[in-house]
Amino acid sequence: AIDKDSSQPLKKYIKELGGWPIVDGHKWNESRFDWKQTMIKLMKLGFNHNILFTLYVSPDIKTSEKHIITIDQPSLGTPNRKYLLRGLNDTVVRAYKKVIIESAQSLGVKNRTYLENEANKIIAFEAKLAEYSIPSEKRRNFTELYNKYTIEEMQTLAPSIDFLDIIRAIVSEDIQKDEFVIIKVPKFLTNLESLLLEEDERTIANYMVWRAVFSSIAQLDRKWRNIIENYDRVLSGRTIEKARWDTCIKKLFNYFGTPLSALYVRHTFDEKSREIASQMVTYIKNRFISILETINWMDEKTRKRALDKAKAIRPQIGYSTELLDDNKIGEIYENLTLETNTYYESIQKMRLFFNEMDLKKLREAYLKDE
Repeated sequence: AIDKDSSQPLKKYIKELGGWPIVDGHKWNESRFDWKQTMIKLMKLGFNHNILFTLYVSPDIKTSEKHIITIDQPSLGTPNRKYLLRGLNDTVVRAYKKVIIESAQSLGVKNRTYLENEANKIIAFEAKLAEYSIPSEKRRNFTELYNKYTIEEMQTLAPSIDFLDIIRAIVSEDIQKDEFVIIKVPKFLTNLESLLLEEDERTIANYMVWRAVFSSIAQLDRKWRNIIENYDRVLSGRTIEKARWDTCIKKLFNYFGTPLSALYVRHTFDEKSREIASQMVTYIKNRFISILETINWMDEKTRKRALDKAKAIRPQIGYSTELLDDNKIGEIYENLTLETNTYYESIQKMRLFFNEMDLKKLREAYLKDE
């Protein structure tokens, strides 16, 4: 079915995104492009929307019972920003550029000089995003990454970007301008605004749609998978192509990990052994609490804090009991509908389904054993 569909599913989605300039050439209409609407469309179609900046819902580390909207620097097409910062002479970047060119060729573009020029612009734009992002070694201090703003206050960082509209479209329509958000790298948003104002619309559109194409390649036919194989080899150093069954198993676990884990648990684990282990942990916990209550070298304030922490311990033995409850597992997937004859669209629907599930957690209490 995948080989039979070939590029058709991808072409359909590219059209819904407003076309890919590198493929459409002079027919692409710049006046109809709006990067904010394209970002929203990417999310609604099941693509990664976090390609100019990242927008997601996560536990609030300073109010641990709640979730909060979090804004961060974007994901990149290469696994590390350092490659893009090295420029077109870098081996990984050259392989990455080749994927862009061959993807456009697979969609019918023949002019190599034109493709080289367009691909260079895409990479130069992404390199700017990499330049404005901070490296992983500077992201270890969680306090520095915890910058709480209201959406109205966030607007002052990049006045030309209507964050409220974007957040409402992606997270929830009931979001108001006094909603709190965490902005991990505030300066990134200011730099992003400058980049978007100075860059031409064609390059921004080329980059955004390219990222949708790039994330689609693994779901397409053999011709497409051959395009990315060389890039993967450059990144990993592999000389042998990864077995197709390995990819299929990983996809299966990625989207259906819970029911598969339930099957594994039911066929492998001995419930009696779990009960014995649970009793042991409970005994150790209770013994520790009794020791805390009797030691004389600890002041009362410290003792109370230690006791509160000890009593809050929630043992996790082997697996969650929810894996034994078919109804609980069924609830996770009850709103997911898949068409079995379209692999590509099934993947997109699952991506959207799980992304929406995470975004809907905003108004839910955060459970520490999630």
